Amino acid sequence: MTESLEELQRIRRALLDAAAADYHQALAAAPADVPPSRAYRRWRRRLLRNPQGLLRQQARPPWARALRGVACAVLALSLTFGAVMMVSPEARAAVSRWFFREEDTYTAYQFHGDISQDSLPRWVPTNLPEGYTLLHWEDFGTWVEMVYADEHTGQTLQFCYQRLSTGGGWSLTNRNTTRTEVSVCGLPGHLYTAQEGSSHTLVWFDQESGYSFLLSAQLPVEELLAVGEGVTQKE
Repeated sequence: MTESLEELQRIRRALLDAAAADYHQALAAAPADVPPSRAYRRWRRRLLRNPQGLLRQQARPPWARALRGVACAVLALSLTFGAVMMVSPEARAAVSRWFFREEDTYTAYQFHGDISQDSLPRWVPTNLPEGYTLLHWEDFGTWVEMVYADEHTGQTLQFCYQRLSTGGGWSLTNRNTTRTEVSVCGLPGHLYTAQEGSSHTLVWFDQESGYSFLLSAQLPVEELLAVGEGVTQKE
């Protein structure tokens, strides 16, 4: 009985040694690792930064996913400040109609002023790069969103505008971006320059007419600024 058990153990060790030899032989013949593509590296960075957000994003249509980093959001104003603005016309006249605050992961723009009941005028970007056509248009009453897509590359360009009125604003991610002050059509604004492979974002403000504008796309910064300069009101 003991000799039979020892024989079985010798057979087992021999089989394990043979399997190990086959594994090392196959491993030596395996091709070298293929370096990951730029698209995969960008996807991996986004996954590591915000796994849940990426899962929610992938459930949206392609043009909606492109708006993730620059989502147009209506922000609530401070209750104390809002109360003062409502009861004091002097306070409304004394403050700027827009201001921003910077948090760890986003920059919030808040607007102040009387809400007009008139319908929104129509602004359009007239200096779009070749191949971009309107994919989506939505009027939300106090702000308008347009999405353009390049028919050749599938890349998108987002254009939004809204009134500088109490209760409105933008909320923009500031992760891995650099903010600089710019002028668009002679109006003050901010440019958010993103890392390679992400969308740059441009916001600017027309206090005289009472509107703010936003552009976001994976275009070179110079082209994005040129698109902003070409935004005109449509009759």
